[in-house]
Amino acid sequence: MKKVLALALSILLLCSVLSLQVFAREIKDFQFLPCKTLYYQGVDGHYDEENPDRFVFDIHFMPGDVVRLTDFDNLNTDYTCVRNPQTGELEFLAESGDVILVDELHIYTEQEDGGDWRYTDGEENLHSFTVVLEGNEADAQIRVARNPVNYISYNPNGEQHRMFERDGEWRTDEQGTPYFHYALQFVREGDCLCVGTDGYEYYYDAVWSAEQQQFYFQPTEEGAEPLYIGPGGIEYEDNQAQQPFAVGADNYYTVRYMGQSYDIQVVIEAAGGASILGAVNAGEIYHALTVALYEGETQVQQQELSSSETFRFDNLHPGTYTIQISGICVPTVTLTGLMITENSQLNLLESDNEQLRMLHIAEGDANGDGWIDIGDITSILTDGVFGSTTGDNSYRAAKDVNADGVIDIDDIAVLLQVGNYGAGAKSLAY
Repeated sequence: MKKVLALALSILLLCSVLSLQVFAREIKDFQFLPCKTLYYQGVDGHYDEENPDRFVFDIHFMPGDVVRLTDFDNLNTDYTCVRNPQTGELEFLAESGDVILVDELHIYTEQEDGGDWRYTDGEENLHSFTVVLEGNEADAQIRVARNPVNYISYNPNGEQHRMFERDGEWRTDEQGTPYFHYALQFVREGDCLCVGTDGYEYYYDAVWSAEQQQFYFQPTEEGAEPLYIGPGGIEYEDNQAQQPFAVGADNYYTVRYMGQSYDIQVVIEAAGGASILGAVNAGEIYHALTVALYEGETQVQQQELSSSETFRFDNLHPGTYTIQISGICVPTVTLTGLMITENSQLNLLESDNEQLRMLHIAEGDANGDGWIDIGDITSILTDGVFGSTTGDNSYRAAKDVNADGVIDIDDIAVLLQVGNYGAGAKSLAY
């Protein structure tokens, strides 16, 4: 019996030791490597209210930061900060799959006035940013620099026009006062951002990513990194709660990047005038659509659509109009005979004609002849573009049907889909 008990105790002790070896991290040395430079001028912090000459940096973990652990065999393991796609929370992930949760790490900062604790330009900023993991401390090497961006400008693709108390919804501000909040589409395909630094300007074009289902800004020069929308990138602010928009042109929303800002004008048009409302159904739109309104041969308004959605033309005078819907790889759809009277609304969504209620847009016209047929497949396979990617001399956006940056069999698969193959340019009479 004693032998049995001794064996059992031995097994329990062995399991305990193995458990410690599997789950406990043996840390001889610990480093924290921040991924980015911190910038002055309101980019990565704020000026002290009591001491306006003192800039206080806001320290927090960011995707790309690295925790480096060194064990007693002097082997390094890097844990890179990433955002967990399931939870949306930040965590530090090793190649082995081991995870350090942000809750396991603690940040201590000291940014006192004067002495060795205050951040200065350059990389000599130790001790004032300390990270603690399982009782081990690491002083981070902080890089600090003046903001390299001197100014920005923003050229939106088209003007922001909204109708008085119609294109939006009623809300209340913090004091409980009601105001009408106008719905704005901040980013549109073709918007252009200019970033000015010392002696040079960089340009970025707004591009829709069908894969990520969001916009980003693609640099026009090779070698530059794309810019993304959100914290730390390009941000938009309309400030309507603080200063509600009013009829006229004296309304603005603000684009911000790296502590710099640029105002975009919004025109609120007085109630009245006629309007035309409709919708397109193209499934997944890979390339942006242009919806143009004509009176006779003159184009009077234009809208860009990046997904299946409604379009609306307002403040129209009585007359007969034509709508033309076009885009890359898209056979043109034309609507004619749209007659409106004073202050009326022509709502295609209420039409008895099913084709007009939801305008079907086909994609796959790779050779631009107005039809989606065998000629488009031949064009993709035999024009020297098959297999090319964005940046190649042979790459042609018009043949990249699904706009994923590669001309391949997937583009042919899209044009062969039901509703695409066999479709052509068409004209519908109202």
